[in-house]
Amino acid sequence: MIIEKLINSKTQTVIFFFIVSIIYLLLPLLKLFELNSETIKIFNLIFSSATLFFSSLYLTNIIFEKSIIKKNNIVVPIVFLALCMPLVNFNFLMIGNLILLISLNEVFNLYQKTNPFTNLFNCSFAISACMLIFNYYFGLFYILVPFSLYIFGNNSWRSYFVSIIGLLCPIIIFYFLKFNGIYLNCEKQHGISFLNIHELKYWIILFFILCFFSTVELIVWINKKSSKSRRCFYVIFLYIVISISIFLFSRDSDFLLFSIAPISIIISNFFIYSRFRFISNLLLITFILNSLYNRFLII
Repeated sequence: MIIEKLINSKTQTVIFFFIVSIIYLLLPLLKLFELNSETIKIFNLIFSSATLFFSSLYLTNIIFEKSIIKKNNIVVPIVFLALCMPLVNFNFLMIGNLILLISLNEVFNLYQKTNPFTNLFNCSFAISACMLIFNYYFGLFYILVPFSLYIFGNNSWRSYFVSIIGLLCPIIIFYFLKFNGIYLNCEKQHGISFLNIHELKYWIILFFILCFFSTVELIVWINKKSSKSRRCFYVIFLYIVISISIFLFSRDSDFLLFSIAPISIIISNFFIYSRFRFISNLLLITFILNSLYNRFLII
């Protein structure tokens, strides 16, 4: 079955993943060439695809390095890229999302660390910088920092103090530069191109089915996971809540981008650990094929 081949994958499988992923991400190029689109649109697609591909690899590295899912696999990047199906045009939020993943890595590094001050400063600094450069909604992700300090057991006043310093430093730098006539701001560009909701209905239905099964699987078996893995999943759940809250507050579908990484982790966990192998394999194959089909139609 396909999932078994993606777990403990061999070199040939990894190479195959790289090739198929690049083809998948660049599928809209066929439509762009057919429509004789401007060169800028083609480069736009290539740059967005490269950003998403690198994000998928970085997310996978976080999962393995922190032992959140204790099986070497390429399910995580496959699910991440499948969820990125609607993303075509480059959006500065994609860079912001990648920086958020770097911050998430720093958050996970807090686990049972005696002196986590460097990680705390880096994480808070990155979130604050994104808030000022990209969008103020990024600031809500700072909630992850005190929450992680609490559940990872780093409750010293020094830890909270360092995180606040990290949060304030970019603000001071930003307004100092602004006072001197230097502006660091990336105006938001709409980069998520959705198909007609009717055309996407099967993909959306399948997505919610996967979310349901994945959430139930995790809730039922979360106490069987290691202490570190369990606490990291609590952080991931909060990450999803913040991401969806930003979407609801802003009423802007572009911000759904933030929820893709944490949701892909939870769905991947279901595919890897589900005892119902036939159903999980069938769902994965159907989701991949549906994503490929819609990716081609996206332009």
